[in-house]
Amino acid sequence: MSIDTALTQCEREPIHLPGTVQPHGLLMALHPTSLRIEQVSMNAEALCGRSAESLIGQPFSAFLSAPSMERVRRRLLEGVTGSARHLGTDMLGTGSNFDMTLHLFDDVLIFEAELEHAEACLSVERSEHLRESLDRAERTTTIEALAMSVVDDVQRISGYERVMFYRFAKDASGEVIAEAIAPGVALEPFLGLRYPASDIPRQARAVMTQKRSRSIVDAKATAAVLLPVINPRTHRALDLTHAGLRSSSPVHLQYLANMGVTASLTISIVVDGKLWGLVACHHYSGPRLLSYDAGLSCEHLSRAVSLQVGRQLELHAAQLRDRGQTAREAFIASLPPGEVKNAAEVLMKSAPLLQSAIDADAFAVVTRDSVHTSGQALDEAQLRALTAWLNERGALDVWATDSLREAHYPDAEAIAASCSGLVAVPVTRAGGEWLLWLRAEEATHVRWAGRPEKDAALTPRRSFAAWLETVRFHSAPWEPTELQAARRVRVTLAELVYRHSEQMERTNHRLRQLNEELDAFAHIASHDLKTPIRSIRNLATWIIDDAGEVLPTTAKTNLQQVIGITHRMHELIESLMRFSRTGRRELRMEYVPLEQVVRDVLVEQNASVTAANARVVVCDGLPSVKGDPTMLREIVGNLVANALKYTDRTTPSVELGWRDGPQPGTAQLLVKDDGIGIPRERQAEVFQIFRRLHPQDAYQGGSGVGLSIVQNLVTRHGGAIDLESTPGEGTTFFVTLPTA
Repeated sequence: MSIDTALTQCEREPIHLPGTVQPHGLLMALHPTSLRIEQVSMNAEALCGRSAESLIGQPFSAFLSAPSMERVRRRLLEGVTGSARHLGTDMLGTGSNFDMTLHLFDDVLIFEAELEHAEACLSVERSEHLRESLDRAERTTTIEALAMSVVDDVQRISGYERVMFYRFAKDASGEVIAEAIAPGVALEPFLGLRYPASDIPRQARAVMTQKRSRSIVDAKATAAVLLPVINPRTHRALDLTHAGLRSSSPVHLQYLANMGVTASLTISIVVDGKLWGLVACHHYSGPRLLSYDAGLSCEHLSRAVSLQVGRQLELHAAQLRDRGQTAREAFIASLPPGEVKNAAEVLMKSAPLLQSAIDADAFAVVTRDSVHTSGQALDEAQLRALTAWLNERGALDVWATDSLREAHYPDAEAIAASCSGLVAVPVTRAGGEWLLWLRAEEATHVRWAGRPEKDAALTPRRSFAAWLETVRFHSAPWEPTELQAARRVRVTLAELVYRHSEQMERTNHRLRQLNEELDAFAHIASHDLKTPIRSIRNLATWIIDDAGEVLPTTAKTNLQQVIGITHRMHELIESLMRFSRTGRRELRMEYVPLEQVVRDVLVEQNASVTAANARVVVCDGLPSVKGDPTMLREIVGNLVANALKYTDRTTPSVELGWRDGPQPGTAQLLVKDDGIGIPRERQAEVFQIFRRLHPQDAYQGGSGVGLSIVQNLVTRHGGAIDLESTPGEGTTFFVTLPTA
C-alpha cells in the first residue's frame, strides 16, 4: 500500500462515530421528546449496578432520581444544544456521586455521567486562578509570550505533567512554541520540535474545531461498547462529536502509547472558525481524571486564548495593512496632476513608495523599455527572464510564492540568494510591465519529532527522537495581509492605467478626426488644384503652338519651364491623392500567400525589370500573411520599384526573402538591393512625405511619396517597416506583417 493511499484511509476513519466510550463514565442516548433510553454503554452494570439490556426502552425517569429529573426537564425548557449543560451530581443508585451533563446533537439527547473527582482545590479558588490566567493572557503583546503564560497556567490548573502550546504552520505541521513541565518531573523537553501534519488527520482537526476540549483519562483502558451500536430510531451510528466520553481511535491510542503517554487533555485554539493551534497536555504516571469544573476552566481558557490569539493576529495584520495603505496613499499623492502621459515613467519615479507597501529584500519595476531596482535585486536579464516565465504561466493577478523552486521556476536555485520568494503584480493584462517584490532565501533548520514521513502500513510513529532537517530555497512566507496590500496596489495601478487609456483614447479620437479632416482637405485640394494647373499648362502650350515662331527664345524657354512645372505639380497632386486614399481605404483582411503577391508584382513590373536589365531573385517558401491583397501588392510594388530606380549598376540585383518576425505570430518580408544605399543620418527621412534625398532629375525623378505610402499601409496592417543600408553597397527593407 502506498503512503498516499494509507493516509487517505486514515483520514476516512469516522472518529466521531466510534460506537464506544471511555470506561470511566456512562453514556446514554435518549429520545429528544419522550426521553426514553435508546442506547446505553455496556459499562452501565459496572458503574451503576444495572445492565444495559435492562435499561433499553425504559423512561429516563426510571433511572434518574426525581430531583435530577426535574433539573433535566428545566434544562430542556431552557434549550439544549451541542454544548454540554451540567445537571449537577447524582448517585445514580450507588454510593458515589456522578457529574452529569446533557447535550443535543443529530436529533439525539446524549446523557453523560462521570464519577465526581474530589480535589483539594475549591471551585472558588479555581475561578480565581482562571481569572488571573485571563488577566495575564490579556497583558501579553506577542504570541510567544501568550503561549508561555498559557502553558504555565494550564499546567497549574490541570496538573498534567507536560503542557505544550502547539502552533500549526501553513503546511498543517505543528511546532511546539511553549512548554511547561511539572516541578520534580524529569522529561525530555519538546520545545521547538515540529510534528508532521499526518500526526493529526484532517477529520480529527475538524472534530477539534467543534469540540474545544477533549480528555483521555486512561489511554490503556478498554473502551465500553454502546448497546446497540446503531440507533434504532435514526438508523445511524451515534455521533459523539460533542461527547466528552467519546473513545479514541486505536491508531491514536497506540500513538500515545509509543510516546509513553497514559492520559491526555487537548484544548483547541480556534481563530476565525479554523484550528490555529492546540494546548496539548500529557500525563505519564497513570490515569488522570479532571474534575468537571477544572475541565470547564480549561475550556473557558481555550476560548479566551483563541480570542487573544485572534486579537494579536489582527493587530499584526492591521500594522501590515497600515503600512500598505500608507504606501498606496503616498503613491496616489505623488501622481502628477492632470493627464498621465507616461504610466511607465510614473511607476519608475514612484518605485520607493511602491516598495514600502510590502516588507521585502528587493523591489523591481520592469517595463518594456527599462528596469528599475532597489535593494539586492536581480540583474536586468534575470528579471526579464522571470517576467517572461510569469507571462508564460498567464499570471494576470497578484502572483506569490515563498519558493520559486517549488513553483518550478527553471532558474530558481541559481537566483535563490536574491530571490526565493516573489510577489508579482502585472500592471496591465498584456504583461509588459511588472512590479516585483523579492525575498532572499532563508535556509532554516527544522527539528522534527522523529522523521516526518509516516509509515505506509497505517501504524503510528514509534520514533520521536529529534531529527534535524535543513530547508533550502524558501524565503520567509508572505502574510495574507501583505498579499492584500499588493492587490490594493494593483487596483490603484488599474485605475492609473484606465485613466491613461481614457486619455489615450481621447487623444487618438482627436487624431483620427484631424487625420480625416487632413485626408479630406488633401483630396479636395488636390481635386480643386488640378483644373487651374491644367489650364495653365494648356495656355502655355497654346501660346507656344500659336505664336511660337514670333516669340523670343527666352520667352519660349520660360513657357516650356512653366509647362514642366505644371507637369511636376500634377505629379505631386496625384501623389498626394494616392497618399490620402491609403488612409481612407477599407482594409479587407484575409490570409494572403506572399509568393502570389510577389509573382503579381513582378508581372506588373516586367517592363521595368527588363529596361533596368535587373536580376530578381525570389527565395522559396514565402509564408502567408494576414492582410489586404491589394495593399500588400502596393507595398511590395513600391519597394521593388525603388530597388530598380536607385542604382548605378548596369545589371542591378534585387532579392526578396523572409524570416520569422520579432514577435510570435509575425513574419518579416525582406527586399534587398545592391543600389546606391542611404547614409545612416538620413535613413529616417526616406519615410517622410515629399522628402527626396537627391535632385529632382536624378534617378528618374519621383515625388518622394512612395515610401510614405508603404509605411502608412504597413502600419494599418499592425506591422512595422525598418531598413539597413550601406552607401555604395545597397539597402535591405524589413517589413513585419502579422501571420495570425
